Amino acid sequence: MPVNTNLSELRQEREFWTEVNEDVMKKESQEVFSKRKLAVDYYIDGLELKTIAEITDIRKQEVLRLVNRCRSFDENGNQVGYPALVPRFRMTSKSGKIEELFLRHPSLENYVAGNYFGDKKYTLEYRMNIRTLHSKFLQECLRIGVQDYEFPFNNKDKGYYTLRNYIKKLEAKHPDTIKRISKDARQRFNSTGYGETTSFKSIFPYDVVQIDGHKIDLLYSIETENEQGEMVRMTATRMWVIAIIDVATRAILGYSVTSRENYNQYDVLQAIRNSIVPHEKIHFTHDG
Repeated sequence: MPVNTNLSELRQEREFWTEVNEDVMKKESQEVFSKRKLAVDYYIDGLELKTIAEITDIRKQEVLRLVNRCRSFDENGNQVGYPALVPRFRMTSKSGKIEELFLRHPSLENYVAGNYFGDKKYTLEYRMNIRTLHSKFLQECLRIGVQDYEFPFNNKDKGYYTLRNYIKKLEAKHPDTIKRISKDARQRFNSTGYGETTSFKSIFPYDVVQIDGHKIDLLYSIETENEQGEMVRMTATRMWVIAIIDVATRAILGYSVTSRENYNQYDVLQAIRNSIVPHEKIHFTHDG
């Protein structure tokens, strides 16, 4: 399972993780565990991997591996949590409790997929979210006779994260996924065969940038050459600033300015160039 870059989801998952009694551990193991736990918590709290590595002396890739271990599932379908960080802790294979449940109750699998993908046989709700689906999933489990000592009721999170991960896998291979995304994405899918939405989320500088054009309303004059070759001054009523913005820090990496009625691809390319080439100090005509 790859590390989730949606930190809010990771923080929600962490609330259900099993804690570890460090008092019963040997000193050497306790030191290793404490350092690992600190690194994992720092990552989920949004600290940069480079900073975490400097503080804990744990390599960046190792931090990501430890987070993945905590998010693995035990034989009961619960996320392992902090015990996965204990030295020599043996990881069990992923249980697949929800798959076992569907094998015993085939109608339940159809119920989950039908609700999520908007099958009118099961629901009239458009684009049902996971929280609502989970609530209906539990109600249906009770209706068909799933006992309170069985999955999902024997889980701390009542099988929420197991259901969510199952839905993610289902989306990857289910043709009805296209019904849940935007109209523009569906049009792209129909014309190109690819309809996934792309949502860029970044927590690291220089990972993702945005390009925005901003119109500034102001009066100023510019010099231009007329048909007779004479230099004349003309009044301009607008100016465009095209900015290259770092998504993670919101810093302006570079920009370009144009007095045209609208900016074009050359103005965008100039802004990109200015964000890459080292900045040169501007020498103004008039001091101050």
